[in-house]
Amino acid sequence: MRGDVLKKVGILALGGALVAALLAPAPAQSIGASLSALTSPAWQTNASVQGLAVANGKAYVGGRFTTVRPPGATAGTNEQARTYLAAFDQSTGSLDTGFDHVLNGMVWAIAASADGSRVFVGGDFTKVDGQTRNRIAAFDTATGALVTNWKPSVSYRVKALAVSGSAVYLGGSFGLVNNIARPRLAAVTTSTATLLPWAPQMDNDVYAIDVADDGSRVFAGGNFSAATGCTSPTPVTVAAASTAPGRRTSARETCCGRTTAWARPRPSRS
Repeated sequence: MRGDVLKKVGILALGGALVAALLAPAPAQSIGASLSALTSPAWQTNASVQGLAVANGKAYVGGRFTTVRPPGATAGTNEQARTYLAAFDQSTGSLDTGFDHVLNGMVWAIAASADGSRVFVGGDFTKVDGQTRNRIAAFDTATGALVTNWKPSVSYRVKALAVSGSAVYLGGSFGLVNNIARPRLAAVTTSTATLLPWAPQMDNDVYAIDVADDGSRVFAGGNFSAATGCTSPTPVTVAAASTAPGRRTSARETCCGRTTAWARPRPSRS
């Protein structure tokens, strides 16, 4: 494949960060949710859960829901308000009654810091407990409190989060972070939310992010078909795999504009 635009499924590594992407157009996502109205031995929400992270003995969940109900309760009974975010005890499953925040928009993603001291929440919201938090916020897992000095400003939806070391990686539909251009991918520090120089530029939305165990690569998936941005001499690795049966996989390595073709391995045959 020639040029900077890759179709189909691809892998992309930017400035020492490998980014895996689903580049074919994604099917439309349903905004509805089919949830049980029957009694259950576990806590239930009144709409879908879209993000989850476990930290410091608690399971943090976020999504479209606005209430939760205890085990044994049918829909519409014994419901407790939890607007898009809740926490449960990791061992017993009981609701954490001290973790009760009011968000004005749904949650799409949750990620915990490496030491479990904070959870980071991303979504559509712009307020948490009446305080400005533009689509991303942090909570202290020891106290359950909103972290007061951590408040980056993201211009539109945060759909995916990942934490590695001292960095929080975010992806979504946004174009600006802290009023600086970051098309759909960005990174900020875990301590102060300072915007980091890592700045790949995606041509469409990012839906998922993960980080290699050693922190050397960031993997991202989404609806994009092109990515640019080279902020260091570290090679940018691009691979494009055809989904058609019998077709080969092609790959290229790009370092700030210099491109070298890789070998074209044949797909395995079953």
